[in-house]
Amino acid sequence: MKKCIIILIIQCFFSLCPAQTTNTIIGKWKFKELYNTQGMDSIGKQMLEGMFGEMTIYLKENKQYQSELMKKDDGTYEYDKATKKIVLTSNKGTQSELEINVLTNETILLSFGKDKSIVLIRDNSKSEEDITPVLFRPVLISITESQLCKKWYLKERYLPNRTAEQSKAVTELFEGTYFLFKQDHSFEAGIGKLTETGTWSLQNNNQTLYLATYNETKFWNIKKITENEIELFRGHTEEFWTFSTKK
Repeated sequence: MKKCIIILIIQCFFSLCPAQTTNTIIGKWKFKELYNTQGMDSIGKQMLEGMFGEMTIYLKENKQYQSELMKKDDGTYEYDKATKKIVLTSNKGTQSELEINVLTNETILLSFGKDKSIVLIRDNSKSEEDITPVLFRPVLISITESQLCKKWYLKERYLPNRTAEQSKAVTELFEGTYFLFKQDHSFEAGIGKLTETGTWSLQNNNQTLYLATYNETKFWNIKKITENEIELFRGHTEEFWTFSTKK
């Protein structure tokens, strides 16, 4: 008899939980509260609430997203309902992976890593985010690994809607930046006094360069290449960086 009662309780529990599918996560979500703050002091809690308090994310039916966490971002997403993982590919050229658990029809649990989770609540308000932006899709070229495997020094950084003087000033801020791509698919990058290492790969018919480090993945779309120069779009934006083999 006890066994039957336990089974009935379990069945009732799962019948009340919404089945987690791609459709259940579609919509606009905003920060509701921190999850599992047990053992957290008031200062740490206040700091995290200040960080996530204004967070929003809009997951659209067309697999595009818009979000705000300290700064605005947009791009595309892929969701795997088996692992409950969502991969966000920013138009600015980065990828990030999160875990989503549906709590109710109105709330989801977003996990950034071990013991780092927040509860988001559905936001039914209307805003300019409901307008889907037109993505920049330039003509790209394919390259070979041998063309890429060199040391490239930043020559110029072009930003749309900026004057030549402004672009020059931005380039000067990144003076000394370089990429070194090795034949074993490892890379080294230098920005000022900072050095970063990881692995590289060519994808999308060798038209997109992916750079993976221990904590994130960045991608660049290939605009142009010659023996001594390469031009890379930053993600799906109109911004591109020109590198040269000559320092």
